[in-house]
Amino acid sequence: MAEAALPASAPSRRLADLMRRAVLERIPVSGSFALTHRCNLRCFHCYLGDERLGTAGGAGDRDTAFWLDVVDQVAEAGCLNLLITGGEPMQRPDFGAVYERAATSGILVTVFTNATRVTRPVLELFDELPPRLVEVSLYGATQETYERVTGAPGSYRRCLDGVDALLSAGVKVGLKTMLMAETRDEIAEMRRMAEARGASFRLDPSLFPCRDGDTAPLDHRVPPAEAVAIEMQDEAYRRRAGDYYEKKKDLPPGQSLYSCTAGRTNFHVDARGHLFACMMVTSDGFDLARGRFAEGWGGPLARFLDQPAPPGSDPGVVLRPHVAHLGPFDLRGEVAQQSLIGLQPQPPCRGHQHPDHKHRDARLPAKIRPDHRHQRHIAKPHRLASQRLIPDETHAPHHPAPDDRPRHTNRQPMQVRGCDRPLRRPAQA
Repeated sequence: MAEAALPASAPSRRLADLMRRAVLERIPVSGSFALTHRCNLRCFHCYLGDERLGTAGGAGDRDTAFWLDVVDQVAEAGCLNLLITGGEPMQRPDFGAVYERAATSGILVTVFTNATRVTRPVLELFDELPPRLVEVSLYGATQETYERVTGAPGSYRRCLDGVDALLSAGVKVGLKTMLMAETRDEIAEMRRMAEARGASFRLDPSLFPCRDGDTAPLDHRVPPAEAVAIEMQDEAYRRRAGDYYEKKKDLPPGQSLYSCTAGRTNFHVDARGHLFACMMVTSDGFDLARGRFAEGWGGPLARFLDQPAPPGSDPGVVLRPHVAHLGPFDLRGEVAQQSLIGLQPQPPCRGHQHPDHKHRDARLPAKIRPDHRHQRHIAKPHRLASQRLIPDETHAPHHPAPDDRPRHTNRQPMQVRGCDRPLRRPAQA
C-alpha cells in the first residue's frame, strides 16, 4: 500500500524545528569567506577602500593551505552554506581549489563576483561542481554608467561576457546592483537585463564608510524615502515585505545589542584570516592563523552575543536592513507613514547596520549535509553521501527568495572567448 502523503505544511514545520535547534545550540550553519580584499575594479563606493588595491597596511592574503584547512574546520563545525566573496575572489589563482574543497565537503556554495574574470577553468569547475548561485554585481545598464562606477575601461563588456558565459554553461546566476545616485535611473533597465537572461535580480541600497574610516562612499547615497520608493517598485519584493510585516509586526525588541544571527548561526572570515560574527563588524575577532575555528566560535564570538543594548536606547528608532544604511529613521515618523506602508523591520539589530547579503537566516542543523550533486542528479562517490539528503526547498538561502521568472536553460556546447573548442561536461567517474 502506498504511503500517505505528508501534509503540505510538514516541510515548513521541519525547517522551523531545525532552525530552532541551530539557534539554541549556536551551530554555525552559514558563513562567508573573503578570500581576498584585492579587486581588479576601482569602484568608488567600495567599503574596502585602498585594501582592494593591495596597498593598505597589514598582513596580506592567507595562502591556499590556510583556506583549505579552514574549510575543513567549518565543515566539521556544521557549516552548510558558504559564501565565497572578496574583493574579487577569482583574482586568486587558487579560487578553484578552495571552491572545490568546500563543494566536495557537502557545503552549498554561493559566489559573489564581478564576472570580469570568468575563465574556461572556472566554467569547467562550475559544470562539474555546480554552485548554489553565482551572484554578479552590475553597476549600470550602460557602459558609461558602469565604467564611471568601476573606474575600469572595458569592464562593462567583460562583465556581460562573463555573465553570458556562466548562463550558457547552465550556471544559476543572479544579478544585483547597488542603489546609488549614479545608478538610480538605470535600475529598471538592469532589472530588464536580468529578466531577458533568465537571471534573478535584486537591489541593495546599503552603502557603508570604508573600513579605514573614509566616508567617501556615503556621498553616493540616495535619500531614504527615495530608496524605499525605488525598492517598492518591485511588486514581488513588496509582497514579500508585506508578508514579513504581518508575521513580525508584534514581535517585541530584544535586550541585546545584536539581535540578528551574527555570531549565533553566522560567521565571516576576512582575507587576513580573522574570524568575525559579521562582515561589517571588526570587533570581537579571532585570528584563525593562531587558533582553531571552534576556539574562536566558542570564545570571542560567543561573547559578542552577550553585549546588552545601550541604556535608554529607543527601540522605535530602528536600523532597517534595506533602508537604514542610508541613515537611521524613526518608524513613527513621516518616512515610515508615507513610504513604509505595510512594512515593518525585523527585530532591531541595534549594534550596526548590516546588508541583507551579509546576514542570513540559517535553517539547517549541523551533521545533516546535503550532497550538492543532487542539483544535477550526478551520482558520484562522496565522503558524506551516506548521510540523508535534504530536499532542495530546505536549503538556506544566501539572498532573498527568487521569484518565479523562468531560468536560463540553454545547455548547448558553448564557445568561450580565446578557446577553440566547446565546453562540455567532463566524463562521469
